Amino acid sequence: MCSYNNNRGLTACSNNHRVRIDVLEGAVLTAIERSVLMPAAVEYVVEKALQLVRESQEQQPDLKDRLEADYQRLHRQLENLVSAIAQGQNSTMIMAEIQRREFELKTLKTKRRNLISPQDFTMRNWGELRRGAHARMGQFKDLLHSDVPMARKALRELLNGNIRCIPVIKDGRKS
Repeated sequence: MCSYNNNRGLTACSNNHRVRIDVLEGAVLTAIERSVLMPAAVEYVVEKALQLVRESQEQQPDLKDRLEADYQRLHRQLENLVSAIAQGQNSTMIMAEIQRREFELKTLKTKRRNLISPQDFTMRNWGELRRGAHARMGQFKDLLHSDVPMARKALRELLNGNIRCIPVIKDGRKS
């Protein structure tokens, strides 16, 4: 139901039509499937994602080397900090620095693991990425119907603003 109508009455909104939530959710999910998850729209999204990967690779061709150098630098710093503790220096401050560097190392490991360098990426990889993206979009369609509360949460994150539902009069009745 319209919350304005429910809370403020007919003067705020004349839409006093009520629909069961499961019916409304089904209609919204069906509309999303028909407009967003159709093959042409999925292909557009996949192409945009591939384009972003290509652009990222072109903008930072030496990123893999820089990540490796940063990793080695942090690893040496950690060794020096551990050595300082072993020599009896103020361990409280040094422990904080060790924790900070360990967090940075963990972040760098994740970045290195997820990095796809241009030289590692062949045409076969592009095809696999395309097939994987299409498969994930198909899974999204299944997710929408299998876990409606999760779908509702995901849509809340993805959509900008509210979904407006305007009743349509069919055969003299609102639907």
